[in-house]
This record gives sequence, structure tokens and C-alpha cells, in this order.
Amino acid sequence: MHGIDPVRVRLVTLTGPGGVGKTRLAVAVGERLRDRFDAGAVFVPLDAVTDPGLVLAAIGRVAGADLARTGSQAEALAETFGDGAWLLILDNLEQVVQVAPYLGELLARCPQLAILATSRTGTGGSGRQPGRGAARLAGSRLQSSRSRSAARRSRTRVRYLSR
Repeated sequence: MHGIDPVRVRLVTLTGPGGVGKTRLAVAVGERLRDRFDAGAVFVPLDAVTDPGLVLAAIGRVAGADLARTGSQAEALAETFGDGAWLLILDNLEQVVQVAPYLGELLARCPQLAILATSRTGTGGSGRQPGRGAARLAGSRLQSSRSRSAARRSRTRVRYLSR
């Protein structure tokens, strides 16, 4: 994880099938990089959120944003994150991937915000650079209990997106 530069890489999506360790990896990365984000690191579990309209509220609750203060949840989050160096970890983004434009808006408005998301599917971001810094992860149990081709298909992929 030494290759993640919070200034250049602002959105990282860990993708892979359920149970492969995306959440554990995201939490470990957050703990390891915590010192680089002096404003804070927040973990937002989205497994119970199925309505994309509720994602910003979930982020706001965890980040301590005053969502009632402004007319827009995105604006309230942008004010909360501001110019601070924040790491936002979004777990299980696949079921609410439609919120991606709002996340893009947050990244545009908050120059030091970085987002680390986990998803069973890709987020389809327009700035995707699949070959740049890609890593494939698979647990040793996974490889030993399945055929090589099945293990190859089930590996977690890390996709880096930059602005």
C-alpha cells in the first residue's frame, strides 16, 4: 500500500466476490494510512443500504456532518470534508453504485478527500485505469481449495482512479 499517494489517487475500488476479504483489506489499509489523513478516516458500512438516496445520509452520520444545516446533503458533506485530508471507506458499494456521480462531486469539491470503496462489481468510473497499479489478491485457502482457473476468476482486483 506504499504506492497509494493520497494526492494523486483519490478513488480506489476493491472488487471481488463475497467473502474474499475486501472489507478486511479496506479496514487494514485505512488503519495503515490513518496518519496520512489528519482530518480523519471514516468507515461507512452500506450492506443495509439499498436506496442510493440514503448513501449520503449514511456517510453524513458517520462523518458527523450537520445534514440539516444546508439544503443539500452533498453540500453538507462537502462542507464537513472541506480542505481536510479525509479517508472515506465505503463498504459494499455495489448495491448503490448509482451514487457515483455524487461521490465524484465530493472528490471535485474536497481536494484532499480520498475514497476507498469495496464492491462485488466495478463502479464504472470514467477515470478508470485498470492497468495502472493493479493488484490481484487471493487467500491461500481459496487457491488450494479451487482449481487454478476458478481461483483466477475469483481474485480481488484493485482499481485506481485518478482525477
